[in-house]
Amino acid sequence: MKIAVNGEHLTDPHFSTGLRRYVENLLSHLAVIDRKNTYYIFCPSTSVEFTETNFHLMPVPLKKRTNYADVIVRSREYGRLGCDLLFLPHIEYPKGVDLSMVLPVVHDLIPTLFLTPRFLLRGKTSVKLLTTKGVVNYIHLKRHAKKFKRIIAVSQTTKQTVGAFLGRRWEERITVIHAGVDPGFNRHSGQIDKKVVSDYGLFPGRYLIYFGGLAVRKNLGRTVRAYRRLPIDLRQEYPFVIVGEGYWKEWIIKKGFTEHLRFVSTVSDHALAKLVSGAALSIYPSLLEGFGLPILESIGAGTLPLVSRIPSSLEITGPDFPTFDPYSVSDIQARLLEYLSSREKRENTLEKYRGLPLDYSWSSCASELVDVFHQLFRKQRSMSSF
Repeated sequence: MKIAVNGEHLTDPHFSTGLRRYVENLLSHLAVIDRKNTYYIFCPSTSVEFTETNFHLMPVPLKKRTNYADVIVRSREYGRLGCDLLFLPHIEYPKGVDLSMVLPVVHDLIPTLFLTPRFLLRGKTSVKLLTTKGVVNYIHLKRHAKKFKRIIAVSQTTKQTVGAFLGRRWEERITVIHAGVDPGFNRHSGQIDKKVVSDYGLFPGRYLIYFGGLAVRKNLGRTVRAYRRLPIDLRQEYPFVIVGEGYWKEWIIKKGFTEHLRFVSTVSDHALAKLVSGAALSIYPSLLEGFGLPILESIGAGTLPLVSRIPSSLEITGPDFPTFDPYSVSDIQARLLEYLSSREKRENTLEKYRGLPLDYSWSSCASELVDVFHQLFRKQRSMSSF
């Protein structure tokens, strides 16, 4: 089977971008487990390399104001190859192609809701407050999504959300395939890398860390306000490390809330895993998510995460995990104070959940995806025979 893949996000300049890491890890594990199918990775850059003989890079430039999926299907290369399936690691609706042989992944419907930043900062979300882009995405979802024979959702939470939009009877076409945890986020493979930690001016076990993007929904405003309410001696002992670039970094600097904060802009996956492993505590305060991979990565790295009480987080952790109301600064502050003040409590709580990451592997993700590829191909071939 010939499978075309949208590899646009492989060249994302931000190392910690979730989609880039998703595509990179998924392709690397597909290369290990699937030697029978042939993959054509369409990518705007020639800097990406594949050593496997059944993986081929197809460099096609990205055009301004055009979805890359449209660029792919309009390219000469795509037309010449005669691919059996187009795999989209992020849902798009390419024109001029039979969507029944397009397999998209839905991580969340946040781009469809696309709530205004002002409202996210003030109160709880509502689908009534859509921006123009949100309305466009909503129309595309309603108009075109039912033409897909199958959709991959990264979590049960996402499946239920998509099902609510398209109709519950449509949920049977949605297959849940969880992402995996990168093996680098595994403290048991070695001790804390004191050199990596010290290179950032930090001390092992003596800082709080956030990683996972700085979009508005990540809720760093309330989190920083909660951190600033902690006793001064606790903040001096545990500086707050924030990884990434984006809205919240600019907001924090503009507000002058930088005391005891450390910003890490660009970091490799290897160094990120070491930084998380060396932290006393991590925090995941999002208002909306499709799947909370940083939760699993933090636990795998041997660092307890405090998480917001939202469906995607609870799907992973269960109801008894230490959570907080992401809309309450005082609730976030209370959890931070509770767990930064007690190393024993951090370690005892972490011990109960160490096995969680073992249920999420990239090998399983890749294997389940290949099964769906074959199911779609067989179904299409049987329909064509009539």
